[in-house]
Amino acid sequence: MKIIEMDTDTILEASVSEREELGITYSVNPYLGCEQGCIYCLNRTVSDKFEDKLVVYQNALEIFRTEMINKYKGGVIGLGTRTEMYQGIDAKYNFCESFLELLHNHRAPVHIFTKTSRILASRDILKTIGKNAAVSFSISTTNEKLAALFEPLSPPPIRRLEAMHLLRQFGIQAGIIIKPILLFLSDHYDELENIVKLAKSYRASYMILSPALILRPELKDLYFSRLKVHYPGLAEKYHYLYRNSDMPDINYLNVLKAQLKEFLEAYEISSALPKPGSIFNNADDQLNMFDTNDE
Repeated sequence: MKIIEMDTDTILEASVSEREELGITYSVNPYLGCEQGCIYCLNRTVSDKFEDKLVVYQNALEIFRTEMINKYKGGVIGLGTRTEMYQGIDAKYNFCESFLELLHNHRAPVHIFTKTSRILASRDILKTIGKNAAVSFSISTTNEKLAALFEPLSPPPIRRLEAMHLLRQFGIQAGIIIKPILLFLSDHYDELENIVKLAKSYRASYMILSPALILRPELKDLYFSRLKVHYPGLAEKYHYLYRNSDMPDINYLNVLKAQLKEFLEAYEISSALPKPGSIFNNADDQLNMFDTNDE
């Protein structure tokens, strides 16, 4: 992989568009692009830095320190919202540990989004941060074959679940974000139930529902080419469904969410967003993490 080092003017980005869905106020992403190469990744539309080349903002920690003093106004900071923070190259740059230590020093709540068990290396600092932290593992399917096709360089789903379970054993708040569900592939009733069932068995604290498979024009060719090779009968259906939009039909999404909520209720898993506590909240409206459903 080609690594491109460059400087940035800002690292703490206001997350207006993501706030409602992910419950975050700011996003932090020291890398542009991702080595995991998920075929459906929406971030491909903002960067061509995937699989074979990656931008590293080498001054990210320095800028972050300054912006936490001069720019941060309170609220949850999301790590890894546009790229995987715990990529292999972080062993060299060590942004993950450094950022978490800085957030802890500022007592700022953090929500980490990941697909890898490398986050277990941060378990000590996460334990120290305590209820000011939440970790969400992205899952689109529990089918190993599908995951290998559409998330070829990401750890298998079962490894993510195992990592989540270990974090829970360490007393760290962790759950799953269902993002995205693959139409006609991972949206079957049994598959949806299996995702929730496994989440329960691996002690997920919560499940965030974000199932929409968004296929912007820049993504369609890549995604459809994978379909044509492995699921040729579905390519025409996808072309029809996405002919005038980059989103699935709203009625389809409503049915999908209703089915997932039905399973969440049956398996007693919260669909509420994790709300890490913050010193910026008043005592009367302090945000506490919801019940962890511990045995």
